[in-house]
Amino acid sequence: MATVSAYIALGANLGDAAAALRLAAKAIAQLPQTQLVKASRIYKTAPLVSGGDQPSAIDSAPLGCDYLN
Repeated sequence: MATVSAYIALGANLGDAAAALRLAAKAIAQLPQTQLVKASRIYKTAPLVSGGDQPSAIDSAPLGCDYLN
């Protein structure tokens, strides 16, 4: 069985952003033939557009392995 590694960038900046990232990583881990191997730490980043009232983003990059038949 061949495996493929995939890094997936996640980000959120509304509501409970950290909880949204945890929920997204959990959903990825529950995909068929997919295993969540590890995740990066969570980073807080400033908005790309300056001058607005956009909140900072919370970002992470989980690594999932998809097992292919």
